[in-house]
Amino acid sequence: MKKNALKWTAFLFILFSIGAMICPSAYVMRWMSPPDSSEIWTSAYSYFSHIPYGYANFFPFLTVITGILAALFCLISNVSAKLTKPALVFTCISVGFSLLSLLTSYSISLAGVFISVFMLLSVVLQCFYLRIK
Repeated sequence: MKKNALKWTAFLFILFSIGAMICPSAYVMRWMSPPDSSEIWTSAYSYFSHIPYGYANFFPFLTVITGILAALFCLISNVSAKLTKPALVFTCISVGFSLLSLLTSYSISLAGVFISVFMLLSVVLQCFYLRIK
């Protein structure tokens, strides 16, 4: 695989993960019911929603911010061959935040798993690109 194709494929995986973040069922929150019932309520939100942030679930929104910064730096590195290491750093941070948001939600959604997998694949491709560079 050519070096240029590696960089653009890593960028596409970041875009796919941002697309999964837009999904309205990407982050699932669990709510406890009143004491007289043993029912557990769940509600799903987008990673871009401020509702989980308002309930002290910071990781989905931090995943969004670092994912957008990773996409921006990856796009700049694809066009001008600069800022390849900051793109990798922000993608690694975004992987960490996405995994933490999966661990803290107590209910795993398919979109949340896709976000982590796509970001992780982007990290692998960026590391492979830096290794053959």
